[in-house]
Amino acid sequence: MEEKKQTTKKSNPALTLVLLVLAVFAMLAALWYYSGSALPVNGEDVGSVSAAQPEDETPATPAPIPSPEPTPLPETLLTDEAAATLDAFLDAQPGTVSVWLQDLTTGDTYTYGESSGFYCASTLKAPYALWLAQRDEAGEIDLDTEWNGSTGWDRIYTMISVSSNDAAHGLAGMWPATADTGFQDFLAQLGFAAPEGCEITKEEGIHGWTTARDGGLSMLALYEYFETGTENARQLEQADYAVANLETVLAGGPDYSGFPAFNSPDDLAYDLKAMGFDLLLTANNHCLDKGFSGLCRTLDVLDEAGLAHVGTSRTQEEADANIAVADVGGISVAFLGYTYGTN
Repeated sequence: MEEKKQTTKKSNPALTLVLLVLAVFAMLAALWYYSGSALPVNGEDVGSVSAAQPEDETPATPAPIPSPEPTPLPETLLTDEAAATLDAFLDAQPGTVSVWLQDLTTGDTYTYGESSGFYCASTLKAPYALWLAQRDEAGEIDLDTEWNGSTGWDRIYTMISVSSNDAAHGLAGMWPATADTGFQDFLAQLGFAAPEGCEITKEEGIHGWTTARDGGLSMLALYEYFETGTENARQLEQADYAVANLETVLAGGPDYSGFPAFNSPDDLAYDLKAMGFDLLLTANNHCLDKGFSGLCRTLDVLDEAGLAHVGTSRTQEEADANIAVADVGGISVAFLGYTYGTN
């Protein structure tokens, strides 16, 4: 039998080293990728996409933390330590800041920059509505009067619910709020710092100077009026549909954060609901502060808390129907939310 010769091929040391290095890099890349540390691709938020998931599956988002009860209110509005912390925070803010807080049950008050004044803007709309309701109650005017297809009450609902300047100007065309009509005296009775010059007219619009305290006093006067339970008080209370811009996300804890990338506890949603807010606008430059998964989870928490929302969506189907419609005093009001961009 013919004996086979065994041959040995000489290895190339350089080639072996190269292959070994490539193998090590491949292992590291695999570990890095499956640990969730992969870099975003084409702008995707990898925090919301798992490497083990097929591309056509919708990524799961963390479940909201059940929080059926709002955060209990403290016995005092602010402790001395909390007030000092808030003072320091407000001191660090650019520009002029004015804050006036009051616990309606205890009367405890916190103020900061109380005397700082600002253009009144919409601050006059609430006391204007109260002034008109009380004048109607006294028989001085008739808010059921109709012109151009709407009554005075219709215009009050629109002015308050969506802060409509047009509705305010329309009301002022019929019932101007000036010194001559007694509006400035009414503001003085409420305790406004500078009621003189605060006016609402059809020709000049809304103008004047107010403080944060003036806004708080207006709300306090409204609450006290609602407590009277009169027909006008109940009718005016129906105009209250509270809308706020949620400029944070509820992406889950414990890594909560402030500026520049916000993330707040779920309790915020339940507290806002308990405070009387009805609708939150979620489309703003901070809606993607914690990626798409944070955006989705925010909407999940708002749904759990019973808060309507508009502006952002979890799916294309939601985006196609992303309009909120509310019945405010018998008027259907549509809300849409947009943002110029995200951070």
